[in-house]
Amino acid sequence: MTSDNHNRNIDPRLVSPGLSEGSVITVWISILAVIIMSLLNILGWIFDITVLKSFLSSWKPMQAITAVSFMLLALSLALIQLQVNFKGKRPLTVIFPAVIIATGIATAISYFPGLEKSIEETRWPLHFLSDGSRMSLPSAVIFVFFGIIMNMMLAGKKGLNDWVHILILPVLLASYYVPASYVLNVYSFSSSPDIPVSLISGISFCLMGLVILLIRPKTWLMRVFTTQNMGGIMARKLIPGLLVLLVIIGWLRIKGERMEIFESEVGVVLVVLIYSTFFVFFIWLSARSVNAIDVKRRESDEALKKAYDDLEIRVRERTKELTELNTVLDVEITERKNTEEKLKEFNRELENIVTDRTRALEEANSRLFKELTERILIDEALKESEVKLRELNATKDKFFNIIAHDLKNPFTSLIGSSELLLDNAGNLDTDNVVTLAQIINDSAKNGFAILENLLDWSRSQTGLLKINPEITDLKELINESISTLSQVSANKDIKINSEVNDSIYVVTDKNMIRTILRNLLSNAIKFSYRKGVILVSSVVNDRQVIVKVKDNGVGIPKDNIDKLFRLETKYSAPGTENEQGTSIGLKLCREFIEKLNGRIWVESEEKKGSEFMFSLPLNELKS
Repeated sequence: MTSDNHNRNIDPRLVSPGLSEGSVITVWISILAVIIMSLLNILGWIFDITVLKSFLSSWKPMQAITAVSFMLLALSLALIQLQVNFKGKRPLTVIFPAVIIATGIATAISYFPGLEKSIEETRWPLHFLSDGSRMSLPSAVIFVFFGIIMNMMLAGKKGLNDWVHILILPVLLASYYVPASYVLNVYSFSSSPDIPVSLISGISFCLMGLVILLIRPKTWLMRVFTTQNMGGIMARKLIPGLLVLLVIIGWLRIKGERMEIFESEVGVVLVVLIYSTFFVFFIWLSARSVNAIDVKRRESDEALKKAYDDLEIRVRERTKELTELNTVLDVEITERKNTEEKLKEFNRELENIVTDRTRALEEANSRLFKELTERILIDEALKESEVKLRELNATKDKFFNIIAHDLKNPFTSLIGSSELLLDNAGNLDTDNVVTLAQIINDSAKNGFAILENLLDWSRSQTGLLKINPEITDLKELINESISTLSQVSANKDIKINSEVNDSIYVVTDKNMIRTILRNLLSNAIKFSYRKGVILVSSVVNDRQVIVKVKDNGVGIPKDNIDKLFRLETKYSAPGTENEQGTSIGLKLCREFIEKLNGRIWVESEEKKGSEFMFSLPLNELKS
């Protein structure tokens, strides 16, 4: 029977995948038991009720901090088992184990010599680490292990479940030792006054370890016990009884020796005898269960055999009926064959007629299909051309709107400054006149640069701009461009340095490269702060050369980088000293670079600067 059938009567929100009905009930009973024992213990400390703190007044009580830790551990396991998502579930499943680990580590540290006095002198929040309130050292260590195991379970990785069960086994053995010691009256953990473990703690640790084993039933360890095969049945029958049997036999032996009913050697013999008797009894119980399963299997085999015999009788009867029907069918088939021969002769004559007619129709259809295909191809080509033309026109319209807007700014500044100079020529001093003249000059240069870029772009689009490939020294062009813009960079006290020390020869168009360098350097100056540095460098490999223009200016927002080179978008920001510009320069650079078989891109970070790069092939050029 599958786990799905087992769980048909249980709320699916309370069931982890793969758990049987019995496992689900055991898990929730264990969790609730630990929570109830912890709450009762806390109430015992609040109201000073001894029976709630420990089962017997002579036994060591469980400390309040231990009860709180058990509640957090039980709640964490309940959240993992609960198949309902709600706000705050994930943070709680992370916080609870972290608090458990921190509490365990802090308690373990408090046992170091020399720290006890300091902790005793410290009140809140370290009161729970004082000698009368802290949990025992073994409990602290076990809680740290439980916290680590919880974090491994929360990681959700399949392979970690096997390691979870490997780690929980020694924890379970140590936990089982506590109630066994109390039953056998050994008190091994109580031999030292610094490390007593209460019976409630030992039982709670055992229940929590059992829960961790049960909620992960697909590991290598639990598959042996949860399977419905013979091995799983035997394991489930033997192990619980044997665990209880060991404690009972040990208790009988120790009790008998202490009451002087028998001596130690006789006690050993009695232990062996009783253990062997009970072991044989458990084997008998398991064998009886296995025999019951075998009886059911034999009954199933007999029923299956009877069904097979009935089926065989029906098959024989049906075979006889089919044989009689086949005889009748043979006669009918013979008659049909004679009729088919006549029909074949008629069909041959009809096929000859159809073949001739079909051939004529196929030839006509072939001619018609060819004409139709050519017509469809022509129509599709026309539609595609129409779509591309509309897209191109729309893109150019957007582009011209951008250019018109960009040209308006410098001419507005030029007209405003010149009118101001004209109206106040007699009233302005020399500094104001120089300032207005500088504004007029900058506006005129800005407008001229826009017109120059626009002229180059229009010549490129109309086909009037021809590529004139020639052997070109990039180092010479870079130095020339830096020299041309030296006055502009000097106005902002910006240095332009070139690391291109060796000549780099490529076959390319000089004027296009000048335009590209002019635009990239102008932009670098525009968006650099005063006393900034612009660096021009190059990288050469076997197939291409990469030229880099890097500044330490304002940088470009990530959202706007994609807009820089696209014709249909506008992105133009004022410079560091409110210099106005145009968005056509970088679009023109991309146009020219692609014509030269290259590529242009940018790497930028806000407030740290930008680095524009373009590549050129060493031996290739578009015709």
